[in-house]
Amino acid sequence: MFVSAVGQLSNPNIPPLEGLDQFESNSAKKSMHTAHWDSDYNLAGRRVAVIGTGASAMQVVRTTAAQVEHMTIFQLIPSWAGPQPLYHKKVPPTERWRLATVPFYERWFRFQVFLE
Repeated sequence: MFVSAVGQLSNPNIPPLEGLDQFESNSAKKSMHTAHWDSDYNLAGRRVAVIGTGASAMQVVRTTAAQVEHMTIFQLIPSWAGPQPLYHKKVPPTERWRLATVPFYERWFRFQVFLE
């Protein structure tokens, strides 16, 4: 199994990898991009390679890792994501006014939220 998770969902980027054509011509092997995901394909017990670690890859890896025999992830630059406990915190009216009125305040506000 080969999963390409690079590029934007609206514009898939299939890297020119040596041997990729073997996946297209062999029914026991399959390649797919997250933009063209085959949800009917059974990944259980398969060996899977994921290329890229963007937002789509984060979702695919998390939801499929437990069902596959082995998963290998290839990445150039690590993506960093973590829980943000203040994400759903209610924004007081004074802050909403500043966000709507004060130029560039939304950048400062966002920066402060992620520092906490």
